Amino acid sequence: MMKRNSLRQTMFWAAIIVIVIANVFAYRSLNDLMAVSRQADAAQYSLYQLERVLSLLKDAETGQRGYLLSRDEGYLDPYRVALAEMPSALHELKATVAADPLQRDRAAGLETMVMDQLAALARGVVEWREEAPAIIDSALLDSGKTRMDAIRDSISAMIATEQGAVTALNSQVNSEAATAVSLLAGGTIFSLVVIVIVFLWTTDQVKRRHALQHQLSDLNEELEGRVALRTAELADANAALRDESERRTVAADTLRDNIEILNAVIGATPLAVILLDGLGRVAVWNAAAEKIFGYGHAETLGRAPALKGRTLSGEAVDLVRLAAAAGAQGCDAELERKDGKTIHARVLAAPIVAQRLPRGMVNDAPAATASLLILIEDTTARNSVEQQLRQAQKMDVIGQLTGGVAHDFNNLLTIIVGNGDLALERLEDGSELADYLKTVLRAAARGSELTQRLLAFARKQTLQPRVVDVNSLLPGISTMLKRVLGENISVSSLPSQALWPALVDPSQVEDAMLNLAINARDAMPNGGQLVIETRNVSLDDDYIALNPEALPGDYVMFSVADTGHGMTPDVLEHVFEPFFTTKEMGKGTGLGLSMIYGFVKQSGGHIKIYSEVGHGTTVRIYLPRARPGDGDLVHAPTHEAPVPSGRETVLVVEDNIDVRRVAVRIMKELGYGVIEAETADQANDLLEKGAAVDVLFTDIVMPGKLTGYDLAKIAIKRNSRLKVLFTSGYSEVFMRQGADGVRAELISKPYRKQELALRLRAAIEAVD
Repeated sequence: MMKRNSLRQTMFWAAIIVIVIANVFAYRSLNDLMAVSRQADAAQYSLYQLERVLSLLKDAETGQRGYLLSRDEGYLDPYRVALAEMPSALHELKATVAADPLQRDRAAGLETMVMDQLAALARGVVEWREEAPAIIDSALLDSGKTRMDAIRDSISAMIATEQGAVTALNSQVNSEAATAVSLLAGGTIFSLVVIVIVFLWTTDQVKRRHALQHQLSDLNEELEGRVALRTAELADANAALRDESERRTVAADTLRDNIEILNAVIGATPLAVILLDGLGRVAVWNAAAEKIFGYGHAETLGRAPALKGRTLSGEAVDLVRLAAAAGAQGCDAELERKDGKTIHARVLAAPIVAQRLPRGMVNDAPAATASLLILIEDTTARNSVEQQLRQAQKMDVIGQLTGGVAHDFNNLLTIIVGNGDLALERLEDGSELADYLKTVLRAAARGSELTQRLLAFARKQTLQPRVVDVNSLLPGISTMLKRVLGENISVSSLPSQALWPALVDPSQVEDAMLNLAINARDAMPNGGQLVIETRNVSLDDDYIALNPEALPGDYVMFSVADTGHGMTPDVLEHVFEPFFTTKEMGKGTGLGLSMIYGFVKQSGGHIKIYSEVGHGTTVRIYLPRARPGDGDLVHAPTHEAPVPSGRETVLVVEDNIDVRRVAVRIMKELGYGVIEAETADQANDLLEKGAAVDVLFTDIVMPGKLTGYDLAKIAIKRNSRLKVLFTSGYSEVFMRQGADGVRAELISKPYRKQELALRLRAAIEAVD
């Protein structure tokens, strides 16, 4: 009997010791888990600071280069902001990586390179202001690119180190959490077993005592006292058992709370969490996995995962093989959803130490031996946004190049067109030489059209935005399209009721519709359907997140949809680039869609193309909604009547001597008196000496201290009645900044005699 009691006590205290040890280790594991989590947060903050430094440096470089190309002070705003914020960003970066000697040394080197790059950018700005070189020094650009490449390499190395640290810390978090749960569960189960055994043995002893009491009822009072004493001892033991039972209940509640916390974490994470048991069956399938792949809990739990896909190299694999290849470092792949659609995903996996999962785990999964934890992130949206950002940056660079070329070419076309018009007036109509000149002028007009398309793509053309009812344009464009497209293509319009007015150049809208319709015709050689639709649209934050080049707000949308052969993804990637075309040689310039792209962007709108091979193409253009105060509603573009000649005196300011001669000859033939000057500085000297002029006709960008804007402001201060007509082959600056309150007309190069006469008369007769 004594041996049995001793054994029970030993097991009892062993159970208590096991519970205490399990809780101590679990507490330590939780503390380690919190410490690792803080380290992971620090690593994430380091990544944020690295991205912030790179973003500020890109803003500074973009602003500086924009200023060097356009001499527009507005481009220096992001450059100045980057200069102001960069010291604090570098300081915070060094603080976050101070604990890591390698990252600390990299941060110090990065700071030196960044400050050198900013200093180089500043020197470029100062040299441009002081010397105004005609051509940007290529060596300066090359050295800047070399520094930027070194900076990107340094930041990439630091990011890779921090990302590796985050991955390792996340793995350690999972390990610490699993250890804590295992300790609590194992200790509790062992204690329950010991307590049950002790309880059964105690019950058996009570039964034996009652039997002895019935058999020894005739014993004396001494024996009864001993029995009473023994009964008191048993009562104390029962009290101890009750206390132990209460402690066991507290431990069970703690375990249940921990399981609920784990459930909440797994259920709230945006990552798909999939846990496979030793037989490769799904033991855990969280809500994010259900949302990403479309398979419910009942379709996955207790079964082998049905997910399949392929790696980026094209190899077809199932989920288990993909996870084994990914490991803790992870890999990118394409996975197939239940509905058959493919998503881009980042897959990470880690083996789990074999253990029994208690009932009540995520999704009420049955107890099973876990062997593999798989984490999957849906990167489809992020990949799409990154691709759109890269495309937008590429388009901006191409736009700057094409805009510069178009500006210079416009000066040449002005000389050709102007002299051609003047020469043609001096020849008899029908003569051989007159026919030659008409051919030259038609070619020049074609060149002007191509140049305007380049300017449209570069968003540097001159627009005349008005408050337009887009629906009112549909009848005329539909009638014209039926003649252009032929009888085998049906054209239909779906105008929206109560359509908002749009603030846009109506002629550009008609050109865009016509270009899109012609592209649709070429995509439907055997006939088909063309549908033009208008609609009110409000772009929200969810749409902007997937299309970062757009801005949130209200738009008037018109779309052109066809039933043609559609476009492949590689064609869609380049469709807005100038001179890119899928048509045969000689059947297209490749400027149609690029012109539309530039017009839409310059108008403050947005363009989106949806196309699949064999399913047609839909192009949606979002035009900014007009607001009260933008002007009167225009239902169709108007055409100005011919303007008569005049007798006023015009001061012609143009640094290109051939362009200036053309303008002077045209104005003299129109009856105007003409004074000419090569630069704005020279024209200002003439005005200071008392030259009497009625109209100032000046180019905008010229060599010297003064620009055309500066000259106009100075001249108007001397003579408030002076009229101004600006001209430029690259007029984005005027349209974007204006002339600081100067009321003036603008004529773009190249211009013909009739157009110059009309614009000059409009400037003279404008009411102040």
